Formats: sequence, structure tokens, C-alpha cells
Amino acid sequence: MIAGRYIEEDAVSASYGLAVDEFLMGYYSSPSNPEPPTLRLYTYRSNCVLAGSFQDVYREINIEECRRMGFEISRRPTGGGTILMGEDQLGIAFVMRGDNFKNIKNPREAFIHFSKCISEGLKSLGIGSAFRIKNDLTVNGRKIAGLGIYANEMDSWLFHASLLVDFDISLMLKLLKLPKEKLSERSIVALNERLTTVRRELGYNVSTKHVREYIKRGFEKNLGIKFISRPLNYSEIRKVKILEKRKYANPIWIFGGDHEPEKKEFIKKTDAGLVRVSIKIHNGLITSVKIYGDFFSNPSTLKGIEENIVGKEFTKEGLLRTISEEYDKNGWILGIDPETLASIIIEAGDHLLSLNNYYPSSCFIDQSVFEEFEMGNEDGK
Repeated sequence: MIAGRYIEEDAVSASYGLAVDEFLMGYYSSPSNPEPPTLRLYTYRSNCVLAGSFQDVYREINIEECRRMGFEISRRPTGGGTILMGEDQLGIAFVMRGDNFKNIKNPREAFIHFSKCISEGLKSLGIGSAFRIKNDLTVNGRKIAGLGIYANEMDSWLFHASLLVDFDISLMLKLLKLPKEKLSERSIVALNERLTTVRRELGYNVSTKHVREYIKRGFEKNLGIKFISRPLNYSEIRKVKILEKRKYANPIWIFGGDHEPEKKEFIKKTDAGLVRVSIKIHNGLITSVKIYGDFFSNPSTLKGIEENIVGKEFTKEGLLRTISEEYDKNGWILGIDPETLASIIIEAGDHLLSLNNYYPSSCFIDQSVFEEFEMGNEDGK
């Protein structure tokens, strides 16, 4: 059994918690670096609101309410939806080089492979769980953990997960930008039926620290790695704080630097998540485009697509050619192929939806519940 690094922390801030995970990726940016994989199991101070890498924070989060309640906001390097993290949600970060696990050929396989580590830990606690598309860990069909993944150009990989030891869904709903009529007792009950927690499954008040020890063992057993405690030293913490100030505590990273508060966007629901496209066209040419959503992607792929379709003719053939070229550069948007993305952008240009039809997307909230409510109301139910 090989040795790996283990880091355990509690009550970290939103910006510091995310900065550590990215900082650790730096150790795996060179093939010649013998650094073993690192497992970090930690909790945030209650409460931190973390948006997904490709989300529009102004559209997703009730910023004023977060500030009123003293909740910190930041943005993860991984994709997915908005999450609420605190002392009852266990943060999981596994960091490695891509060639550490040569049997993993793509991000989907990575999700499946590393989710088994969490499942193994839950199994030891007496909870049976399974991986479910899109990127959830479930217990009898109810979500208990959200999963995320991020890979940089240097082949450093970060597997992210948030395990619900407990969760306050009514609080999460207040922090999303939902119409007041959707914040009903009925919606909370329905969403709770699609969500579960470790305490709910066990039937007693287990501590997050106790759960953490089982999750650590699950990673050790499933990966054949013995994780040895090696906390961050003074020099590392100093570098983390520099990254934290530059990025994860920086309003430009969190909120975006070129936001247009009144812009319209097209929303498309896919198996990979919600895709939101804001696009402008003049004389048949694309003059600007921004793609948001709770999907997972290589950041350079999305940036390349946005930059390179500007100035191109608004035709599916041209879009597909440009998008395919970005994918061919070892790029990916998980679950969305070039043909599908080109079609979504064409739809966005042809049929911009009203902002009134907007649904925020959270890692732990199933948007179909709200859609079902609307269908029921139309039927007079």
C-alpha cells in the first residue's frame, strides 16, 4: 500500500477553503514531481455559499440575503450548481496527477471511480449508496452527496465532493433567487423527499468528525493508499493566502467583471445540467456570447469556445466547426457534445427566453420539482 498525504481542517472560510484545494493542485503540475495523491477532508464555517465555476452568481444567489445573514460567498473551480456548506457538510478534495490513475480515461470514469471511495465509507457506516448521473451519490434514489471535478492544462486533477451529514433545505432555498411563491411548505417537503443525509439514514445524531474517519477509510480501501496526516505548514499557508486574496476572495472571480444585470439569456435543460446562453448578433455575425450553467467542463474549453465564435457567422455549420476544434484540443464539456452545444447556441440566438422563466440551479435542489408545481397549477391542482 502506497502512502498519500492527508489534511484535516474545520471551520474554514469560503475563500480559504477553496484556495487550499487549488494550491494543492500545484504539486501535481509536473510529471517529474513524486508527490503522492492528497486527500483533504474539511468543513466550512457555517455558512458559506459556493457557486459553481460556470454559474452567473447574480442570477443564482440572493446576494442581499446572504450579506444580511453574514454568509460568505465564493466560486468553486469545479462546475455544478450552488451549494451551502457549513459544519454539517463534509468537504472532500482528492488531488492527483492524471497519470496517477492510468485506468481512468475521461472525467465520467473519474466520477464513478472516486465516488466508490465515498460509497465504501458510507457502507462501513451502514449506508448503501450508488453513483447516479448527473454526478450525484444517492441512497435509495435520494441525493446524499454532490460531486465535481476540475482538471487544469498541466494534468492536475481535483475531485470535489460535498457530503450531507445534515442539511437545512429551507435555508438553502432562501439563499437562491427563487420567486416567493415557490418558497412554500409544499416545495420544501417535496425537495426533502429527493434529498437525504447521513443522520437521516442512520437515525441518530452522528458527528461530522465521526463520518470523516469512515470516509477516509473508504478512500484508503478503495484506492489502496494509506493516508498519512501532514497538515499545511507555515510556508504553504502563506502561499494559500496569496492565492486566496488574488482569486477566491476577489469580487472579480466571484461575481465576474463584465456582468450585465439586465441581459436576457436562453435556458436549456440537458442531461448534463442547465445551460444558459447570453448572445448578441449583428448583421448575421456573433458579436458577444457567454455560456453559463451547472455543467462540468474544462475551463479552457469553454473560454476558447466563447472567444472563437465571436465574429463568426451565426450558422450551425460554422459554430459546429469552431466548437469541434476546441474539443479536439483535449477539451470537454461533460455530457454535451459539439453538435448539442452548437444546437443550443442556435436556439439561443433564435428564441431568447424571458427572465421570468428563470430557475436558479443548486447542487442539492432538483429543479424538476418546481416545473411539476407549475404544471400542476396550470391544471388547476
